Amino acid sequence: MTESQSPPLQLEDAAIHRSQRRTGWVVILSSLFAALSVLALRPDARVIFLTLFVSATVGLVGWLHGFESRPSWIGRGVVRVDTRGISLKNRLIVAHEEIRDAAVVPLDNGAARVEIERKGLGQGPIEVVTQTRDQAREVLRAVGFDPKRHASSFAVRGLSRAGFERMAWLRLAVGGGAVALFLAIGNGFGQLGPLAAILPALALVVAFGWASRGRVTVGADGVLAQSRLGKRQFYKLADIERVAVVGRGATSFGLIPTYLHLHLRNGKTAQLLIGVSGSKHAAMNVASARARAERLAERIEEAIGATHESVPLEGISLLARSARKTRAWVDDLRALVETARTFRREGGLAIADLFQVVEDARADEEHRAAAAVALAPHLDDEGRARVRIVAEATALPKLRVALEASLARDDVELQAALEELASAKSTEKVDSA
Repeated sequence: MTESQSPPLQLEDAAIHRSQRRTGWVVILSSLFAALSVLALRPDARVIFLTLFVSATVGLVGWLHGFESRPSWIGRGVVRVDTRGISLKNRLIVAHEEIRDAAVVPLDNGAARVEIERKGLGQGPIEVVTQTRDQAREVLRAVGFDPKRHASSFAVRGLSRAGFERMAWLRLAVGGGAVALFLAIGNGFGQLGPLAAILPALALVVAFGWASRGRVTVGADGVLAQSRLGKRQFYKLADIERVAVVGRGATSFGLIPTYLHLHLRNGKTAQLLIGVSGSKHAAMNVASARARAERLAERIEEAIGATHESVPLEGISLLARSARKTRAWVDDLRALVETARTFRREGGLAIADLFQVVEDARADEEHRAAAAVALAPHLDDEGRARVRIVAEATALPKLRVALEASLARDDVELQAALEELASAKSTEKVDSA
């Protein structure tokens, strides 16, 4: 068994649920409503037009938010996790190749559930409910999606409280502008007046909502928060002291936000907006947002717990690029293992030393990529698999590309990836203690 594989896991008493997303049906119905709304251009069909237009709008909002049905019961009993996938009483529930991502969600009384995200449109998650959080983490390791081997991505509503409030005011301004637009040009378009005023305004509101959202990637080396407009913030795991789920009171718009706070060792606090709930069904919506926040918090805490202190390595300076051109740097790195210690030149690095650097989540990303380049000519299949695992687990996209390029046989691609990593390192805003 290689390091990329996990031993089979068997839980004697666990439950499995399945949730089917309504996204597919919402998209189909919304498209149908939008097509039929053309018939509503006749004067005697104005009520139909308004009904279909509202239905299509609700459908679009439902698609953006990914409404889900209630989890359906599959069964309870002996759950086995192996290379085939997840089975209940020897019946395969989800194959390993169908799994897109997985995360642990803490529950009351010490229990937990593992949300298994499946590939494909409309495929809701499979939930494995365990008696303890440790069992849930064992399931995560058994399917190969623990922080050491996989970087998980989570959707968030915003990267700060201020950004969310500014976007809310901007939406209000767009709504006021839509009313003014309707009053100004509505009569000039005849029956198309409402459509001419409402559709552009709706498109702007949807665009602003899309732009305000972001994603948080949790890897073995840190937490990368990025918005859809390109703002990026990277927090090293070593710099995060603790995480906390925080619920705030209603804003001036009557919305109830839920945040995840990253308390850093330098005294600063980063705020990630996880969800926003309206007054209607507030308790249910707040509970859902809190569950998503706790899932992200659990992932970060697990990643922090999996890190270890870096061990000082003699000769680490050999991996630094310094003033060398990329081509010369790559050539020198590939010769490191074979370099003999002489009175003129520092010695090379052993393969075990290079693996230590590549797999050290706290090491400098340039050193990690350089160590992978130095290792590449000397790797067997198992060694290449170890490097791929590290690439899959990092939260930094540029480092992932560089690690993957180190295993390829394309020097042009490798040099470009290393230059991109150096550029990202110089411009990336890293919050450190």
